[in-house]
Amino acid sequence: MRLGFFTDSYRPNVDGVVRSIEDFRGELERRGDEVFVFASGSRSDKRANRDDHVYYSTSVRLPPYPQYKVAVFPFVRAATRSRANGLELVHSHGQASMGVAAITTAKALRVPLVGTFHTLIPHGVKNYVAHPGLASSLERFSWRAIEYFYRPFDVVTAPSKFMVRLLQEHGVEAVALPNGVNVRKFRPAASKAWLERKVGREGPFVLCLGRVSPEKNISLVIDAFRTVRRETGATLVVAGTGPQLAELKAGADDSVVFTGFVDDRDLSKYYSAADAFVTASTFETQGLTVLEAMACGTPVAAARSMALPEVVKDKRNGFLFAPGNVDSCARAVMRAMLSKRVLTDECRRTAQKYSVPRVTDELSAIYGALL
Repeated sequence: MRLGFFTDSYRPNVDGVVRSIEDFRGELERRGDEVFVFASGSRSDKRANRDDHVYYSTSVRLPPYPQYKVAVFPFVRAATRSRANGLELVHSHGQASMGVAAITTAKALRVPLVGTFHTLIPHGVKNYVAHPGLASSLERFSWRAIEYFYRPFDVVTAPSKFMVRLLQEHGVEAVALPNGVNVRKFRPAASKAWLERKVGREGPFVLCLGRVSPEKNISLVIDAFRTVRRETGATLVVAGTGPQLAELKAGADDSVVFTGFVDDRDLSKYYSAADAFVTASTFETQGLTVLEAMACGTPVAAARSMALPEVVKDKRNGFLFAPGNVDSCARAVMRAMLSKRVLTDECRRTAQKYSVPRVTDELSAIYGALL
């Protein structure tokens, strides 16, 4: 098959959407398919990425996330390049302008159109609009826009059963297709000593890795860590960048280390060296970082919210806590820290269920039914 992946997020960004696209692409190409990526970007992005199967469309930056870009009128060029490459199916991984380009391209080429719902934009609105009434109105408008956006699609996938139900409640029929975790890349890879050298502190360590932004509720983890630090002497390692980084740094005490950007090659080392991984996010459509941590054998403390309980099974591969509850978070983190040796094998078994080859089997079946 000759496939086109359309996305509003791609290299040099590194996030869950980008990793999902790259993992699916790699596995599909290993099986003999050919995948072309159409992404928002810039000339400098193209110069840095010499892959002749990746096309960047001229874009503008998206506040408050300047690392993300929105393509400006990519429609004609995307369709022209898609026709020249003989695309047989179009798969949209976004809902902004590249998502619209996927729709117009599939219509122009008269090929099947698949969409994956990665990011819960309606819930994210609440973190950036202070007025409750306006936030509620924008959330309702966002859901109506999403329902309208997905009308032309032959199949819509969502990365969890929770998201399938939520989309159906808002008029979008969807099927569950998890994002895969690359278990060849994410596996036990470093000892605690590696992280001690990296951050200049002695363990134990708890890792919170991902985009540093309000919807991730990292401030709650920092508040909970005052108790964790007092009881265990542990250090919280906040790894990643984002619009809330400066604010959190200013308010944190010496129990927290901020690493900033983490090189992709070091991710598995961070996960492996930590005694536990924690996320207080109430924004997860699946929680890929949770699976990556588990693939490295590290138990997870996670908010009992949205899709996370589908992956984190209490007392089996981690511990769930009440969303927004500082004390509950602290208890879950400490239990996870004490349980790594006991839960490591079950963590890795959980990740294997979401391995890239397994979920690509499901994706290929969806494509095959449309062609």
